[in-house]
Amino acid sequence: MKGRSMPFDHRPDSVLGTALGQALSADDHSTFVARVMGAVAAPHPHHWDILACWARRAAAAVLVVTFAAGWLVSAVQPAPVDLVAPVTDPSARALVTPVTPPHPSVLLVPEGVR
Repeated sequence: MKGRSMPFDHRPDSVLGTALGQALSADDHSTFVARVMGAVAAPHPHHWDILACWARRAAAAVLVVTFAAGWLVSAVQPAPVDLVAPVTDPSARALVTPVTPPHPSVLLVPEGVR
């Protein structure tokens, strides 16, 4: 991913030094000051304007991703769950229903006998 790193060189860079010398030097002090003040006075975009532009794009991207995710989730239909089949299975019926039903006298107790 990362390219071969260059070994550290402690010596000054002659190309960069020449470019900086030309950019920062002026024949007289007033020309240099005027150039610096002109660069400062030039209109620069405010940081909030740049962030607002990014925020609009990010909000639009979030809306698109949310819509796509909702559409994908709603497109997948889950398998129907059958709640009756496990109960009507013969093995389940054998667990719930006893082999011989109890005698009705056991179930029907007279009112006064308790």
